[in-house]
Parts: sequence; structure tokens; C-alpha cells
Amino acid sequence: MGTFQAAIDYAPYLITKQKGRLENARRSIGFSAEYSPVFQSLPTVNQALAAKHIDLAMTAEIPALIGKAAGIDIKIAWLSCTLNSQVIGPASSKATSIKDLKGKKITVLAGTSPQDWFIRNLET
Repeated sequence: MGTFQAAIDYAPYLITKQKGRLENARRSIGFSAEYSPVFQSLPTVNQALAAKHIDLAMTAEIPALIGKAAGIDIKIAWLSCTLNSQVIGPASSKATSIKDLKGKKITVLAGTSPQDWFIRNLET
């Protein structure tokens, strides 16, 4: 068991693990697991999945799709949540809609929901 990154999204897992609640819960249902390191990047998660070093990874939807597109034999088992994304910019920006961003410099973290959102919405 492990996480993709040490980010706020994984706080429930990290806190539960740190307080020992995860171990108690696992023992009570007879479940055994090994802890993997925090991967911190998409390529290391995909390499671990491809090499069968891990059996399950919790990721955002885009990293899972990238892994599948890279030919890794994975199954997206379930969607646990969706996140809202905000578009932010300088207070002086005159942009009021997605159409106003065409031709502008935009940055998003590669392989994330905001990247997918921008690609889909800028194409329309």
C-alpha cells in the first residue's frame, strides 16, 4: 500500500497510517499488505505497475489513462471522487472566459485533471 504523492489529497491515508489505525483495521479483517514508497511521479507508479511490484495504485484519472495508453495492463477499478479545479490569473487579467485564454500562456501540471479540462475546453 502506498500513495502516489505526499499531497493534501492523500491526507486521510497518511494520517490513518501514521496513527496506526490502518494496521489495526487490516488486522481486524485479516488483510495483509506491504507499504510501498511514496512514488512522487507518474513514471515511477507506471513502472511499478508494469513490473508487477504493486497490485493497486490510487491515482487521479489522467495518470491512470496515461498508463493505459502506454500499454500497461491496468484496470480502472473505481472512481472515488472528482475534484473541482479553478482557473486563476493575475488580478489585472481581462480574461473572463475560456475563449479569452486562446493565444495566452497557460500552465498546468502534466497528467492532471486541469490539463485534461484545458485540452477539452480550449478545443471547443
